[in-house]
Amino acid sequence: MSLCDHREGFEKEANFSQMCSDLRGHNPETRFSTIHQAIAQVAPSYIDALHKRRACIRKLQFLGCTWCHETPPTDDEFFKLGRIYVSTSFNGATYTIEGYGDTPIGYTYFEWLKED
Repeated sequence: MSLCDHREGFEKEANFSQMCSDLRGHNPETRFSTIHQAIAQVAPSYIDALHKRRACIRKLQFLGCTWCHETPPTDDEFFKLGRIYVSTSFNGATYTIEGYGDTPIGYTYFEWLKED
């Protein structure tokens, strides 16, 4: 499963992320905040709705830090490698997890276990 699969139902956030990636491909100096401000000038309602936290119940398997090979995957006090968690909300980038409070955690730490 691709990490982008997490953004199913959050297409606006996926499109924004892709646009930022494309623009940075042309000019690596371009900052996320600059792109955000530019869009806000011409489409404020788009930016206002972007990354709004919405209820989102998903089964997620904790993978740990898999994108940084120098950092070995480790457990912490709450999250344990391979354990299944249930999200309560998502904003296109971070989840809140049942039992973890309101502290968000990035989707890249998880695999979404879609039910067929």
